Amino acid sequence: MLKKTCAGIGVGLFVLALVLPAWAQAVATLVLRNGERPSGRLVSLSMSGFVLQVNGRNRTFPTGEVSAVEFVGGAPPAEAVRSINAGTPVVVLRNGQVIEGRLRTITGNSPLRLTVDTDRGPRNFTSNEVAQIYVNPEPAQRGGGGGRGGRGGRETMPPPPPQAPSGNGISIQVSARDRWTDTGISIRIPIRLTITGSGTIDLGNNQNSGVEGSPRATVPGIRYPVAGAPAGALIARVGNGQPFAVRNGQQMTISGSGNLQLSVNDDHLDDNSGFFRVRISQ
Repeated sequence: MLKKTCAGIGVGLFVLALVLPAWAQAVATLVLRNGERPSGRLVSLSMSGFVLQVNGRNRTFPTGEVSAVEFVGGAPPAEAVRSINAGTPVVVLRNGQVIEGRLRTITGNSPLRLTVDTDRGPRNFTSNEVAQIYVNPEPAQRGGGGGRGGRGGRETMPPPPPQAPSGNGISIQVSARDRWTDTGISIRIPIRLTITGSGTIDLGNNQNSGVEGSPRATVPGIRYPVAGAPAGALIARVGNGQPFAVRNGQQMTISGSGNLQLSVNDDHLDDNSGFFRVRISQ
């Protein structure tokens, strides 16, 4: 009996050793330049791009389409923001240190091994040490002075990083008849915001909806701006990026390039009426 038990334990450990690498990769979120944020187990980075295991299947994302990699969410430190606004790739470590350099490879497992090319040569890190990697940061727009060498020889510095108003935030009305309402909040780097809405809108045909949407008013087969979200739900997008559903009252990491805009999840707006009251805070 003892021999059989020991043999069973041995087989179990052997099987565990075989399957461990398959699930031991670090969980990460890829921030895509089109605003999407797929999450899963990061497998590797190769010539083809980032390989992310999503729902048990490997998906490859070309490096040029990836803005950032997040092992840990949150806003970057001020030192990183300056580099990001200058268009310089950076790695933010979990201890707050900022490393300027371009990610070259991701290999191994549990933890992953990352190689970053810096001015002083390649440096190696593990996924346990890294919080975020800004792979393709977009430079901040410069003013009319044209940068260094512009009119009068003055250098026009990039504007400060986008910030949602502090305190109670800003309050706006989102009309049920407008396709998009511009909040005036500029997004250039991932930022954590809380969007809280209230009120009721009329979707026509005697159907009403709150901020969370109305399953009763949702018609199968209709191509709503955000598939899977109920009709009338509060939705958002950044610039001309892909719309997404707002998690009402919950902090969300929002990324992309452009102004944050809000709307309602409806394919036809002309017969709508009313508005949502929305507060946006950090």
